[in-house]
Amino acid sequence: MDNLVTSCLDCNLGKSANLLSDIPKSLKDKAKEVEEKELQIQGYNKILKGKEERIEEEAWVIVEALECRDVDQYDRRRMSSIKKFLSLLPCAEIKEAAEITSSKYRNIGTSAFKYFCGVCWKKIKTEINI
Repeated sequence: MDNLVTSCLDCNLGKSANLLSDIPKSLKDKAKEVEEKELQIQGYNKILKGKEERIEEEAWVIVEALECRDVDQYDRRRMSSIKKFLSLLPCAEIKEAAEITSSKYRNIGTSAFKYFCGVCWKKIKTEINI
């Protein structure tokens, strides 16, 4: 009997199967939820930015390990491949691939870079099978 309320049809249909004790969240509670979600997103974005900065720095280490004489003019298209490898393997592994390549090739041209990529992919496949 305590749950009975006299109401018009629209109000009664709006109530649905919800108990009268179920009160919608206050604006204050909703604001706290939104604020917490924002803090989580900011933290996540900070982590992603840190990863991006680390990969950028490590990529230039790899370019130097490839013994590219003029790093300012280094082909930026190749940089995306190097960054991809750095997201899949530790920097030391990629640097070793660069050193293997630079010991085999005097100039880092297209053939040498393809060789470097092959060494990296072989390392990735080996790591996956371990």
